[in-house]
Amino acid sequence: MNRFLSNHIVPDILYSAFQQTGKRCFGIYKQNLQGLTLVEVMIVIVIIGILSSIALPAYFNSREKAKYAATISEIKILEKMIIAYNIDHGSYPENLNKLGIKKPKDLWGNPYQ
Repeated sequence: MNRFLSNHIVPDILYSAFQQTGKRCFGIYKQNLQGLTLVEVMIVIVIIGILSSIALPAYFNSREKAKYAATISEIKILEKMIIAYNIDHGSYPENLNKLGIKKPKDLWGNPYQ
């Protein structure tokens, strides 16, 4: 508490500041605010925009890295299937259809060759 204000004045000031509207308190008119002002809404929108501009590129970058990892994993599986075919038949397959896979495609929609 302020040492210049006595204890019995402070509750009266707080009561007048928070309970009565339109009365002057410390040089400021206190009003009952029912909602957000346009400036507050615009500040929130700007903050959301800044956060999304930081988060979205990181999200898309992680999705692209996941696609690369999944494609590398699929290629390793195909490699093992080709090696197993070579062991069983003594030669490499002419195409991937001989492995029992019908036109496999990577995650971008391109066929493996």
